[in-house]
Amino acid sequence: MGEKKSKLPRGITIREHSAGQTINITFTYKGVRCREPLSNLPVTPVNIKYADRLKSEIQGKIERNTFLYADYFPTSPS
Repeated sequence: MGEKKSKLPRGITIREHSAGQTINITFTYKGVRCREPLSNLPVTPVNIKYADRLKSEIQGKIERNTFLYADYFPTSPS
């Protein structure tokens, strides 16, 4: 039987690249779909849960109009 892949939380993806894998979070900010890598985190179940909690925190701040992009992603060109 094949190996069953665990389902990722909505808005969390794993990107394969030459250096390995990166966890990405996706959210909508000011009507724009944003996709940010969490490149400092290895892909583990614990870090996937962390990414999901971080995405939820960001979404909450966006809803309360208190989200500052640079606080979370200071090196992002966005």
